[in-house]
Amino acid sequence: MPLVRIDLRQGKTPEYRLKIGDMVYQAMRETITSPEYDRFQVITDHLVDGLVYDPSYLGVDHTDDVVFIKITLNVGRTVERKKALYARIAELLAKKPGLRPEDVFTNLVQCGKEDCPSAMASLHTRRETSDALTSSYPAQGRIVAEPPKCAAQFPGGRAGKHRSRQIRRSTSSLEQTIRLCGWTAVVASSMP
Repeated sequence: MPLVRIDLRQGKTPEYRLKIGDMVYQAMRETITSPEYDRFQVITDHLVDGLVYDPSYLGVDHTDDVVFIKITLNVGRTVERKKALYARIAELLAKKPGLRPEDVFTNLVQCGKEDCPSAMASLHTRRETSDALTSSYPAQGRIVAEPPKCAAQFPGGRAGKHRSRQIRRSTSSLEQTIRLCGWTAVVASSMP
């Protein structure tokens, strides 16, 4: 799960900010093979005194449209892939929303899988969720499957409303689909 932070000056429209996020995500999908739906971004706009840059660093002129992009991801990308990512981000942002490549600063921060919250969550949370559900709902039993992460693919094909806890009962099998803090689990009844 790469985490992308995008920082820019205040005054841009929400559409402009989201377009930057769209282009960064597209570049990541094309160059470093980020999976579909693996989009986690924090887009922040800053007051003039909250985003500091040298307007002529290394003899290159920078404008108030400057954008800082910080991507934290797992270690393992080759130098060629990283260079391709930097180039593709600058290329796409030049097209939409029309940023000058000189105003795009991209920084990769790599960490081991053990330092990635997503990797650790997938290792531990399934077990912790199973234990918590079993103790909270002992009559319902244990986790037997993890359904697709897309809300539109809940059993029965209905997305339902996005809530921190969502319970749906099937009277024939006493199954529950429970959505807790973004994690989804199917709990099957241990009762006959």
